[in-house]
Amino acid sequence: MIRKPAIRVLPSLLTEFPEVRSLRLEGEHFSRIGGNERHRVCYINDLPRLMPCSNPDCKGAGYHMASFLTKLTTERATFYEGEWVCDGCWNAVRFSLSLTYLDDSVERRVSGATDS
Repeated sequence: MIRKPAIRVLPSLLTEFPEVRSLRLEGEHFSRIGGNERHRVCYINDLPRLMPCSNPDCKGAGYHMASFLTKLTTERATFYEGEWVCDGCWNAVRFSLSLTYLDDSVERRVSGATDS
């Protein structure tokens, strides 16, 4: 009998962060050495756990959104603006992210650059 490999189902970001009422990420994915920029808008229900790098030659895994959101929700941040450099190539994503929480906590803005 041939067995199929088990499929690991990851929880959606929506269920992983029940305290988040809404999330909007708007970003520009760009190459630091020239090339195409790609504009993207995501919300909590369609934000991927792992946002892939747009560079086909990238040696990294992409941008780990779940771990980044864990950091922001722990800080109860409501806005983040910065640049995220890919660990597998020179590409980066410049983005702004806004969050609202179910308990309507006080607004906290966070900015800066981060590694994936």
